[in-house]
Amino acid sequence: MIKNKLQEFFTIIRESLKRVYYPVLIIPILVAAISFWIIAWQMPLESYEPWQRASKSVWEAMALILLKGAVAVTVLRVFLTKFTLFSIWLFGLVTVFLMREIHWDFMSEGVYVGLMILLLIAWLKYDLFKEYMRQRFFLTMFTMVFFTYFIAVTFDGQWWTATRRMDQVGQLAEEILEVFGHVLVLVMVIFSRKQIQALDKESPVSEILTTP
Repeated sequence: MIKNKLQEFFTIIRESLKRVYYPVLIIPILVAAISFWIIAWQMPLESYEPWQRASKSVWEAMALILLKGAVAVTVLRVFLTKFTLFSIWLFGLVTVFLMREIHWDFMSEGVYVGLMILLLIAWLKYDLFKEYMRQRFFLTMFTMVFFTYFIAVTFDGQWWTATRRMDQVGQLAEEILEVFGHVLVLVMVIFSRKQIQALDKESPVSEILTTP
């Protein structure tokens, strides 16, 4: 039984990865590169620190607003869809993201535990999720969200320490990327559904949204 479950798990992962539209992953890379270039190379050193203190709080406030908006959308989805498991799962996912953004000390490890539990539920209840999770739009947005957060973590962890002024600009670049990631989360929870009707079935975007 365990062997069958593991085979099923890897089959789901393999089939899901095939449906991701990978070219869009260049978008968070461009956001990171442009943000870092502007902050690190175009801003005078003497004006950076006061500007950073002022703008960092703005980016953090934007991040909370976006995630609270995403939570509100998922709560609405739960009621509109009459408590479907996928809508409840989306609510749990966005709530975990919000807890991470609030930076409560006890949630530092709890975020990863929460994500693992949600992924485990999606695997064990895949028959109830597959009509949503086989959608190319959802899988692509889900992948892009986590890829964006991963890039943000590399700035926070100062992976690019050899880069000019990395110790100064890394935190601000991380905040900008997180805000972009939260925008993606909001788009994902609004438009992820079983089937998405496209106005123009021949457009590339429509293909991404509708291809199972």
